[in-house]
Amino acid sequence: MEYSKDRSNTLELYNTFLSNVGEKKTLQQLIDSIIKRKGKAVVLDLGCGNAGALNDLKKLYGARVSVKGIDLEKPEFNIDEFVQGNFLEAKLPQKNDLVFSFRALHESGEIEKMVSRTEQSLAPLGKALLVIRIADDKGIFEGQITEQDMEFLVKISRKKSIGNSKASGKAAGSPEGEHITGIVLVLERKA
Repeated sequence: MEYSKDRSNTLELYNTFLSNVGEKKTLQQLIDSIIKRKGKAVVLDLGCGNAGALNDLKKLYGARVSVKGIDLEKPEFNIDEFVQGNFLEAKLPQKNDLVFSFRALHESGEIEKMVSRTEQSLAPLGKALLVIRIADDKGIFEGQITEQDMEFLVKISRKKSIGNSKASGKAAGSPEGEHITGIVLVLERKA
């Protein structure tokens, strides 16, 4: 698996990613709704890099949020739970209220397995926001993405479910509209 050298993540950067893909809520707004419902939120960042965004969340919410991350290299910041390793092989933390990934899943390969493992890690009523790069503007696949991965993502978006979760997907395209360049996959676990 190729590893991106850009590991710096901040809450502001993550919220920019969300806005750029059409998500109307910030991570803080999503976490606020979880805390209102449960009293505490458990969040997991797949490909947390330096864990800067998780650190920002911990500063904002303190004990009302448990921050977890997984990455190939140890993060700069201390977080509540860190798993060092490949998403496909390492044991993912479980019972997550919110899982997100912004610049990492295209590097994992085996997207179907990764999406299934992510869905299984969700707590009841948990939500996952997975921004997955597919290809560049010329249609050349990014990272470890394959034609089968793209077909799976399109299929699951149309099927509207996986495991015990609703699934919805929104594709982004090249400026000319010739190629799918990414997919935002949202999973929402049933109660």
